[in-house]
Amino acid sequence: FEISDKKVFVYAGRLVDGKGLDLLLEAVKLIMDKDKTVYLLLLGEGPIKTRLEDKASSLGISDGICFKGNVSNVYEYMNASDIFVFPSLSEGMPNALLEAMACRLPVIASRIGGVVDIVKDGKSGLLFKPGDISGLESAMVRLLKDDKLRQRLGAEARKTIVEGFSIDRVAEEYIKLYKNI
Repeated sequence: FEISDKKVFVYAGRLVDGKGLDLLLEAVKLIMDKDKTVYLLLLGEGPIKTRLEDKASSLGISDGICFKGNVSNVYEYMNASDIFVFPSLSEGMPNALLEAMACRLPVIASRIGGVVDIVKDGKSGLLFKPGDISGLESAMVRLLKDDKLRQRLGAEARKTIVEGFSIDRVAEEYIKLYKNI
């Protein structure tokens, strides 16, 4: 998987209502109207896949989107991408977000639940109000245009995962918890 002439946004997760994927397609349409060098990669399966494919077609952006389905090598796709997008409307602790950050990807995510515990707006990613298409589009355009910001956010995202979510760190916290009990 390689699209060298495009900036690749990637989403990984179930294709279900509540993940904000309709909003993501609309934001991508707004961007593609001005910039044909973007590409959206959707990893995952779910009951709304056909609806999303139909929406992409009706928006005229099918050529710039790949519905890859479930893949066993998620990290390869993330490492070949430029920006991770997580537009979910509600969420706990999203593994896909942690995986993307571990891959040093800059992230754009909605300001919800467990996301705000992981992503610090402007430091380790960009956050937007859930359901806000213009906020999502604005964050996407900002990262498209700013290579240094993408690199800085990606490096900080990786640091966040290594320092706060590595297996050694998590195990250390559990040991402390068990000792206190």
